[in-house]
Amino acid sequence: MGRDFWSAEAYQKNAAFVPKLTKEIVQKLALTASDVVLDLGCGDGVLTRDLASQCKHIIGIDSSSSMIQSAKEKGLEAYVIPGENLAGAIEFPSEGFDAVFSNAALHWILRNPNQRGTVFQGIARVLRPGGRFVAECGVFGNVSEVITSIYTVLLDHGIPKEQIDEANPWYFGTEQAYTKMLKEAGFEITFMENVSRPTYLDRDVRQWLDTFAHTFYDAFPDLKETLRERVYQALRWANCTETGDWYLLYRRLRFVAVKN
Repeated sequence: MGRDFWSAEAYQKNAAFVPKLTKEIVQKLALTASDVVLDLGCGDGVLTRDLASQCKHIIGIDSSSSMIQSAKEKGLEAYVIPGENLAGAIEFPSEGFDAVFSNAALHWILRNPNQRGTVFQGIARVLRPGGRFVAECGVFGNVSEVITSIYTVLLDHGIPKEQIDEANPWYFGTEQAYTKMLKEAGFEITFMENVSRPTYLDRDVRQWLDTFAHTFYDAFPDLKETLRERVYQALRWANCTETGDWYLLYRRLRFVAVKN
């Protein structure tokens, strides 16, 4: 496993809004007192802890050791397991989970095109027959103004697009692409919606970049401050209100899929 780029402390400081914006997808999860659940990409466990009170048991997994440590400190059962490696690392229930839940994680997990099928196959493998996969993630068009600004700055500095693509940590696939991957993994989609969700930031976009776009900093360290400031200047005209409140134009895919 590679270096952990995440900090639970920084995430709680700059991204506390993430688990707060989950009312709709948690309603679709429709937990019962008998459900055994896997939280795929559980992060620091804030939302996982809330879900734990609504079901029999929940296990969280995440690729970040910092995030998992924070989840464990909340009293949760949680493991450092990348989403593409669901099957082999721990003893999952032999009969399978009743539900796999994922919020704001799939667009990170699916970054590598060669592993996307493996992720969905792994999710299907750990679910019981008739079990449900309920998720919300970034979809095509998500934070497009941020991505456009980042690419523009780096291209202006002579960075080849291929190198920028390699540093890009996100997969914002289309609704059609997700539909295809789910069906190929043996799921029947019972609900799917593609929604625009302007998202309020607790801080300005520079702190958002520090938390979510760190791979660009790591790939091009000499341009970190330039990138940070140029993106801020580009977006403050359209994404910051006259009262100083920042919003980014999130687009989210929400779905419920049942294992055949």
